[in-house]
Amino acid sequence: WDRKKLFWSDVVDTILVAACGPPGGGRNVVTGRFFRFFNMLNISPPSQAVLKVIFSSILEGHLNDFPNDCKLLCKPSVDA
Repeated sequence: WDRKKLFWSDVVDTILVAACGPPGGGRNVVTGRFFRFFNMLNISPPSQAVLKVIFSSILEGHLNDFPNDCKLLCKPSVDA
């Protein structure tokens, strides 16, 4: 509803992506009646080993153009 022009607007071909966490800290419980409109996808958090591989790969790629002294700091930086 457009309040200025006073006519109805239809929204088509729209994708809504939402995320939620467990209730608490200002978040309310979401009802099953509301969830029925969504497809649920649950992704487990990665392990520490997987996170180290991801971040070391990103940092090594970024440090390719730097001197070797900087490249040697990749593993200690990720392990910290």
